[in-house]
Amino acid sequence: MTTKIQDAIHLETLATHLGVVSQSGKDALKEKTGIWISDIKQLKQRSAEFAILQQLVNEGKLDRLYSLFAELKELEPEIEALITKASDLELEAFNELLFLKDWSAPFNFIPFLLAIWSIIRVYVFPGMALLMPLMILVLPFILVRLVFRVPLTAGRYFHMITAMFTGQIESIFTPFLPPQPIKFDILAIGKYGVIIATVVQSFLQPYWSFQHLSAIDSIIHTKASALQRFQELYAQIDHVLTDQGFTVRKNPFARGIEDNRQLVAEAQLHPAYLKLALKNLGSLEVLMCAASTPGLVPVTWLPNSEPVFQLRGGYDYRVSTTRVPFHIHLGKEGGHSLLTGPNRGGKSTTLRAILTSCALAHTYGFAFAEQASMTPFKRLYICLTPEDLPGKKSRFEREIEFTAETLKESGRSLVLLDELYHSTNPPDAAQACTLYTERLWAKSNTLSIISTHLFDFVEKAPKTIQRLCCPATEQEDGSIRYSYQLSPGISRVSSVKELLIENGLM
Repeated sequence: MTTKIQDAIHLETLATHLGVVSQSGKDALKEKTGIWISDIKQLKQRSAEFAILQQLVNEGKLDRLYSLFAELKELEPEIEALITKASDLELEAFNELLFLKDWSAPFNFIPFLLAIWSIIRVYVFPGMALLMPLMILVLPFILVRLVFRVPLTAGRYFHMITAMFTGQIESIFTPFLPPQPIKFDILAIGKYGVIIATVVQSFLQPYWSFQHLSAIDSIIHTKASALQRFQELYAQIDHVLTDQGFTVRKNPFARGIEDNRQLVAEAQLHPAYLKLALKNLGSLEVLMCAASTPGLVPVTWLPNSEPVFQLRGGYDYRVSTTRVPFHIHLGKEGGHSLLTGPNRGGKSTTLRAILTSCALAHTYGFAFAEQASMTPFKRLYICLTPEDLPGKKSRFEREIEFTAETLKESGRSLVLLDELYHSTNPPDAAQACTLYTERLWAKSNTLSIISTHLFDFVEKAPKTIQRLCCPATEQEDGSIRYSYQLSPGISRVSSVKELLIENGLM
């Protein structure tokens, strides 16, 4: 399915209507509605699966899934952060406690190695670095007293250390000479400052290293907890659906891995598997939500050689307050139709509803209706808004190019056009409409609905062409009473006067 059809469906609004809460579900909806299927065997299978899922939902056998998918939404920020390509700085940070280089990656999956390595990096190395300055000061005294058994007192040793740091080396060799007073000239202050800074740095650096590595370890723990819960959610959702006879795609991420740190390492090394697992759950959420949405039905697929499209009780899901279901049948007798009615009367809404149901039928196997049946279509052509005609040429030029394209398809196709050629003057529009529809209506494998305000063109059309309308009644005060229904016939009522009055132009 082309992007413009997805835009016409308005996937964000559709996801909200269905109740899809996770971003994975929304992404899955976007991906699947972009893959048009015309193989009747696959379509029948999808519709049958949806019918079974809908029945299970109605029986309350899948209620547990709602809370599981809601929890998936809460886990997504942590999971998505692992899927997104990390920056060089983030990789270097994780590489402090994980083995993410190509040559060292196998070390991640040696049992207990990551836990031991994290203890060594976070606690042992900073601890040793913190003790090192103390050992440098204390160890010589211990060696002299205990190993060499020299009767050196702690006070004398402290005096020697102080003399070394203050530069009074001669006092070491004249133990009975009283220490000289410390000079506080600029040179001495600089020297003592460097010494003090070095000593302080020797204690602070291990502490900062501990803080840094401890923060990284905490992040790994947080992400590991999210991954572990994600694995549990996948297993629980799989269990619920498997118990009801559904075959769920196995979790492709980190099979057989239970260690938390190894989960994070696997996500960093192979994010594609985690992304695929997230996509699988998103796809299941969309199906679950669709099966729970009232007004959706599985499509009955017809093996006819000639195209058929039928909706009973069809509607546009975006209309809620004044929703009026409609019936339409396009087939061997009456495969093409012309649609008339005033602006605001429901023509565009009807076309949009047909578009949405046809598109969802060919991607998910369901439609917005009380009953839906059709043959598979190879292609769906739509021109409902100016955005459906990209390009820098005039609107009329782009319409001509688009309609010419619809005549090239050799397989089954459905064409939906709103106000064909209305961007040029009426005489030229009528002539262009006649030339185009003569060729379009001659295609036996194509169905079409074209809305127009060219009433003479509608009346002159062959009798085999259906005349459909969204009827309305003009009131005495110039206002229009809209029925929003889809009925046989031609509606000549215009809403121009009503619009002029509303905007103070009449």
